[in-house]
Amino acid sequence: MNLFIVGFPSFYGGAGAELYHQIHLWNKGFPEIKLHIIPTQKGYKNEPLYLEMVNLGITIHEDLDFSAITQDDAVINFCSGAFLENIELIGEKTKRVMFANCMTWLHKLEKEKAHKNNINFYLYQRPQVRDDHANQLKQRGATGDFIHFIPYFEQEGWEFSVKDQQFTNIGRISRADADKFAKSTLHIYEYITSPKFKRGHFLGFNEKSQMKIGKVHDWIKTYKNQHELPVKKFYDTVDFIVQPTDTNENWPRIGFEAMYSGKPLVVDDRGGWQYMIDHGHDGFLCKTPKEFIYWGTRLAFEPELRRDIADNALKKAQSLSSFEVSKESWKNVFEKVYA
Repeated sequence: MNLFIVGFPSFYGGAGAELYHQIHLWNKGFPEIKLHIIPTQKGYKNEPLYLEMVNLGITIHEDLDFSAITQDDAVINFCSGAFLENIELIGEKTKRVMFANCMTWLHKLEKEKAHKNNINFYLYQRPQVRDDHANQLKQRGATGDFIHFIPYFEQEGWEFSVKDQQFTNIGRISRADADKFAKSTLHIYEYITSPKFKRGHFLGFNEKSQMKIGKVHDWIKTYKNQHELPVKKFYDTVDFIVQPTDTNENWPRIGFEAMYSGKPLVVDDRGGWQYMIDHGHDGFLCKTPKEFIYWGTRLAFEPELRRDIADNALKKAQSLSSFEVSKESWKNVFEKVYA
């Protein structure tokens, strides 16, 4: 059996990072399935994960080259516009086409092309999003299967660390997207108090981000992307995460990254965060800037609280993303796809 993956995995960014972890599960858990990657852009040999994918034994094709796909093969994509742009061509090759929408909203092309039924299986990390999308897409003529899967997180290489550092290091991480920032971000960071001098770290920041929230304080360092500060270095640097946004996150990948790294989360009380976090036990859910400030301050002043939250969060992450549970979930998906 062949599984063609459209798009290249990454360490940074929701869909690409989600794909990276699932590739590791597919590779270890389903040796009978031969994995292929079809990049959506040129220059894929320069991708940071290119050699890792090659060393896993994955066949990598030329960008947007679908010629090797046959009717017996399956195709999967995580949230790529390039995939949706080429969906008719892919649909001519096979009727085993999977699309994993990692967002809480439908892509424009997903809505426009739903009635053509070139996507046979729609995959979702949360049942609530699946049900909402299924209703919308069926109204547009879609007849595919709508399936909930349990995402996997590859723990290897992630270091759990709760440290006593010279400064209180507070961070946030996302794409450099203005919507990923709440307007109150700098206000919150300014009013979090600490027994030590504070240091802030914003991984994923650009001109549009600054236009949204204003000029950052001198004690906050900003990084455009993972090339300026690698993701794992970010988690090794910060003590905890304070991340108010204007988005409704579906199944935040950074939740697992932070939990496996020992970094407590102070995040919005909505969307996927409500399913990942039990407030006060393994993280903190906030509705107002005052709540973000309060819990950020508590974490700054109480190292034992940081340790307790980090320990509980690690257990939560392991229960939500274990190899065994996720493998069984993907087994159910593949049994339907390859039937």
